[in-house]
Amino acid sequence: MKGETSGNTQQLLRVDLDCDRDALRFTVRQAGAGFCHLHRRSCWESQFDLADLERTLADEWPDPS
Repeated sequence: MKGETSGNTQQLLRVDLDCDRDALRFTVRQAGAGFCHLHRRSCWESQFDLADLERTLADEWPDPS
């Protein structure tokens, strides 16, 4: 269970669907040092762009051809 030993927990406040119902947005209240294993509030850096996403996807899913 997330936060069981660290005390870094999240309380789910609400879940919303987007207009075409294919994505979810979770609103949470965080407690403790942070959610990320690096003790940050988020696992995402504050500066993130599409090139970062493209590199991540390329690393995770090799070219099928």
